[in-house]
Amino acid sequence: MVLTVGDLGTVRDEFIDTTAICEIDQRPGLVLSVDRTTSEDILAMTAEVRAYVAAAHMPGGYQLVTWGDRSVDVRDRLEMLIQNGIMGLILVFLVLAVFLELRLAFWVSLGIPVAMLGAGVGLFATGQTLNMLSMFAFLMALGIIVDDAIVVGENIYAHRQMGKGYIQAAVDGTVEVIPSVI
Repeated sequence: MVLTVGDLGTVRDEFIDTTAICEIDQRPGLVLSVDRTTSEDILAMTAEVRAYVAAAHMPGGYQLVTWGDRSVDVRDRLEMLIQNGIMGLILVFLVLAVFLELRLAFWVSLGIPVAMLGAGVGLFATGQTLNMLSMFAFLMALGIIVDDAIVVGENIYAHRQMGKGYIQAAVDGTVEVIPSVI
């Protein structure tokens, strides 16, 4: 036995123009979706759309309203990334400055923004974008970078305590822990 569409309902060969009826705040509305391509900046695009909506002059009884803005999540994640980076930088600097020495704290702390900048350059050079997934990866990597910076800095300090010069202690201390850091 074959089940056909005609068995399930009435089939008519005709064309009827129908439109979806949308309501926004219980008033008739029309939904326009503004999407971006992978190469466009969602924050810049959102700013332009908001500027357009703010400057638009609509006939009486009509208005433009924005909603469903996904750039809010991107902006929040970016702010979280920046705040965590700054907190990690300060934490590493303070811990190393208090327990080891100020000069070492400065150089190890400087490595954190340099590492993040290097990752950003790598993304740019390979044509990648900073999106929600890559920002999550940056947040995860930030914790690893902070942890590794403390481990390497502490080992360099231990080599300095052995009487080695600054450069030799930095080289020996880094080489000793580099397998576990990598």
